[in-house]
Amino acid sequence: MMARMAVVLAPGMRVGRYRLLFRLGKGGMGEVWAAAQGQADLGFQKLVALKVLETHDVTSNAAVMFFDEAKAASVLQHAAIVSTTDLGQDGNLLYIAMDLVQGPSLTALLQRLVITRRTMSPAVVTRIGIDMSSALDYAHDRALVNGQPLKLVHRDVSPHNVLLDLNGSIRLTDFGVARTAIQDHESRVGTVRGKPSYMAPEQVVGGAIDARTDVFALGIVLYESACLKRLFGRSQPVKSMDAVLKHEPKPLPELVPDFPQTLWSVIRKALQKDPKNRFQSAGELNEALHTVAKGLPGYDRATRELVELMHGVFDAEDFATEARVQKANLESSPALPEPTRADRGVQVLGASMPWPSVDASDPLAPEAIEEAKTMYRPMATAAMAAPVMMSGSVDALTPSSSQLSYAGLVAPPPKRSMLPTIAVGVALLLVGTTAFVVASRNERSPLPAEGSSAAPERPVAATPPEVSPSPSATLRPTPPPPPPPAELAPPADAATEPKVVRRPAPVKRPATKPESGGTSAAPEADASYSEVLTLARKVRAVDPVRGKAMMATALEAGKDNVKKLNQLRKEAQEILAANGSN
Repeated sequence: MMARMAVVLAPGMRVGRYRLLFRLGKGGMGEVWAAAQGQADLGFQKLVALKVLETHDVTSNAAVMFFDEAKAASVLQHAAIVSTTDLGQDGNLLYIAMDLVQGPSLTALLQRLVITRRTMSPAVVTRIGIDMSSALDYAHDRALVNGQPLKLVHRDVSPHNVLLDLNGSIRLTDFGVARTAIQDHESRVGTVRGKPSYMAPEQVVGGAIDARTDVFALGIVLYESACLKRLFGRSQPVKSMDAVLKHEPKPLPELVPDFPQTLWSVIRKALQKDPKNRFQSAGELNEALHTVAKGLPGYDRATRELVELMHGVFDAEDFATEARVQKANLESSPALPEPTRADRGVQVLGASMPWPSVDASDPLAPEAIEEAKTMYRPMATAAMAAPVMMSGSVDALTPSSSQLSYAGLVAPPPKRSMLPTIAVGVALLLVGTTAFVVASRNERSPLPAEGSSAAPERPVAATPPEVSPSPSATLRPTPPPPPPPAELAPPADAATEPKVVRRPAPVKRPATKPESGGTSAAPEADASYSEVLTLARKVRAVDPVRGKAMMATALEAGKDNVKKLNQLRKEAQEILAANGSN
């Protein structure tokens, strides 16, 4: 019997009433894509996250689990849970449409923090715990189906399933292995579901599970977010599950300087091996975290700190949704025209930068971090030369207004500088002056006698396009404006002509010009932070690797490191000049 060919998902492909744009990553049993719903030619297009599963038997247990996930998620209406809006089938493809969260997963953020040697403050850890425990409490006890409790247990609470929007909201997703009171699929006795590094002891041994199972998993997530070290993850799944049963977590105050004892007490209780000793519900955990937050310094700005943290370790292009949609449209077009410079930049952007939502069962494992470093080598290289930024210093994590503007948080009105206009005017004046002097030197006909009317006409005889200055002339400092014509007029004796035309004084005069207020030798103004970011974006369009490295270096240098900004500007100008770019 001939084997059935697998469906290859690609940009532009239609699944039901959705058009695939670009891949977001893996989600549980299927692939997750950004997709467009609606008609772009009619001016209406909504972007969604589309989870797609290929199956040749809609009655299989995998397909039934997929349907159960959609049914369970569709009744969950909570601010900290990703909303599910549609379920459908297109041939061999099943799909679930969900809200598109424009930001990284917690897995991606934790890996970037390790790479860039940053930390997450206790205030942000508490904020994540409050939102996730609120979402779980709702799913466990308050969600209803036809008036009956849903009784959902997620069973896969892990950093990969915690999504962070760039505006600071935190959302729980992926209920693919959740157990509910309305499920149709069969859960075999002893079946282990979830990631070994984030399982509770009762999951490992195949025992009864309930809301306290998710409380334990959330405790692991908070612990690892606080210290950026894996808790139970080991080199093999069996060893990880054995660590869940036997390993006792090291106290966070011993791993993180000045870590609040009150927050550690809450996390420690969530991580108790015996379910009877844990918080008995996610609601209890939520109340305990709220109590900690009241006395926690900096918690009132935890949301903004989370936003600043994301924009400090991710580039704006990582989540440039419009650019990725444009790239998808270019790829799926039946007849592609010759791409413009801007289009080439979009193509390079989309091809070289995957959506940062890493699917890693053990995201803080050494091999996972090394893979992340390889993928984001430019940022990792720049970070190794930068000082360590600890979570205790809020100022260290606060970007400048230029960073926030670049990242899209602040949109100040554009500022127009007069320096470019002045520079152009000075350049034109110097070009005209140089052309006049060079034309005088290259004049081969005898100079007119004193009193002749030809001398005043000499400046009009040569124009800049016709002048070919000698190599020696181009290497000299720019000469000052020429003296009056009466001074230039030589005596009738031609032997004195070199002494009159090639005077040594103009070569030395530019050295004292800045002190006398002249403009020909005025020093170039120091580079501004926004100017360097603009140049780095232009470099990225022609050389993505070097442009990304320059951007990372500029972000780490900050707006006050004038020496580094000047160096970056010079490097960018050289790269753009070599590639024929402005």
